[in-house]
Amino acid sequence: MADLTLRGQYRRAVNLLSADQAAEAVIVCRRILEIFPKHIDTYSVLARAYLMLGEHEKAISLLQRVLSADPEHVEARLTLAAIGEEQGLADETLWHLRRAFELSPGSVEIRRELCRIYKER
Repeated sequence: MADLTLRGQYRRAVNLLSADQAAEAVIVCRRILEIFPKHIDTYSVLARAYLMLGEHEKAISLLQRVLSADPEHVEARLTLAAIGEEQGLADETLWHLRRAFELSPGSVEIRRELCRIYKER
């Protein structure tokens, strides 16, 4: 039997995204947001799903919504940095990476990514 709780459906969306089933993850996220329109993490997963589907503008819009509700959402900052890098927007990429590092200064991955960007510049 399917787990129809918020937690269960959210996990399902994350698992679908991990399995490269972005279109199905979008469906699950939209269903969650119909019932729980303030569930910020679902917006983040939905944004990553749209990103996988190549719909960058939708992803950016959702990530900005996440950050307006939670300016300390590290994952949203990192995703926006990745989009910025993909689009060749070095200043925007660095800005989001710096904010992510300020929020999570112990993260070796973020530090490594910042160093890589600085070296490229």
